[in-house]
Amino acid sequence: MRRRAMAGAGASAVGAATAVTALVLGSVTGHAQTGTSEAFGVEAVGGALNIDKTPHAVSDDGVEDSKELANVDLQDFGNIDVLKATAGDNSASAKTAGVDLGSEELGSLSARVINVQCDGEDRSTEIVGLGGSFGGEEFDESFAPDPNTEIPADPLLNVTFNKQFTDDDGRHVVQGVVIEVLNGDDLPQELTDLAGHKIVLSSATCGGPADDGDNGDGDDGDDGNGDGDNGDKPGDGDGDGDDGAGDGDGDGKPTAPKPTPTETELPVTG
Repeated sequence: MRRRAMAGAGASAVGAATAVTALVLGSVTGHAQTGTSEAFGVEAVGGALNIDKTPHAVSDDGVEDSKELANVDLQDFGNIDVLKATAGDNSASAKTAGVDLGSEELGSLSARVINVQCDGEDRSTEIVGLGGSFGGEEFDESFAPDPNTEIPADPLLNVTFNKQFTDDDGRHVVQGVVIEVLNGDDLPQELTDLAGHKIVLSSATCGGPADDGDNGDGDDGDDGNGDGDNGDKPGDGDGDGDDGAGDGDGDGKPTAPKPTPTETELPVTG
């Protein structure tokens, strides 16, 4: 990348660079970085039972991250024996094993293993030993659900197997089992604390290939100028070319000298 040399850039250039930096940083705040993949075993939101993504593995540089946890207690709603999450370069997987959830009012769901994985846009869910009766629905012992298979349960709750969607950052998400307690007039009084509640079991998200550090210009990745390492080209000024300041771009154009403060004595009058 070639940049224009501007004479007299001094403080104005610093101010402009600061403003641009703030704009860029501000535009990504609160959003996942491109290339970020992640996975988690369980999450519960929206009601009396709140559980952060656990265990939570994240990879934003292509390096594999893996987390494992044993025995997560979901209070009166059940427990999970083993949870594992792994995230890497545009790939992720999650496993929950020994799942035993339910209540007298809502029904039950159990599974020996709930596995999900994504590899780029390809996503899948595998459930082994599924049992239970959420919403009066009886499940097969072994269940390989199609994407976004929903089991509506009167006004009480909705169960989705192999939920797949694209999030706000354009990443590809797969979730093994999603249990949502609905808001309804027929919801029993003892379940009002769970109204609007959502429990996610086994989730994997693929965010695209990790950033290779060259800022998308396909060069050696110094600073996006594409030639900052060739300080021996004409016009680099110092011959080292590795400071990323764009002085190794070889265009031979002169650069404006730094302004130097000058001390002067002024006569005192009056």
